[in-house]
Amino acid sequence: MNFFRKIPLGFAIKSILFITTAVLLFHLLVVVEVIPYKHVWGGRLKSVEQMYILEAISMFMNFLILIVVLIRGEYIQPHMPISTTVAFSWIFFVLFTLNTLGNITSMDSLEAKIFTPITFILAILFLRLAIKEKT
Repeated sequence: MNFFRKIPLGFAIKSILFITTAVLLFHLLVVVEVIPYKHVWGGRLKSVEQMYILEAISMFMNFLILIVVLIRGEYIQPHMPISTTVAFSWIFFVLFTLNTLGNITSMDSLEAKIFTPITFILAILFLRLAIKEKT
C-alpha cells in the first residue's frame, strides 16, 4: 500500500474529477446519439430504449462519483464523515477493477482499447483515495 501513498491525494482527486467529467460528456454524446450506442456496454445493447436505461444508470453513478470525490477533496462540506467517502472509495475501487475486466472482454474493440486503460487508472486512483494517510 505504501506505493499507492506516493500518489499525491490532491492529484488523485483532480484526476478523478477530470476523467469522470470527460466520461459524463461521453455518455451525454451517446444519449443524444452522436456516438453510436454499439460502442458502449460491451457492444451488447439491443435497442435505444435499453441504451437510455443503462446510460441513465451510468450517468447517475458518475454524478455520485463526482459528489463523493468533491467531498473527499473537501471542495464541498456536507455533514458526512470522511470515513464514509473512504468506504465509497473502496466500493468504487472494486467496481472499476471489475469494470476493467469487463472492458477487456468487450465485444467492441474500440471500447476495449479506450476504456480499459481509463477504468484501470480510475481503479488505481480510487485505491489511493481509499487508503488511509499515515499518522
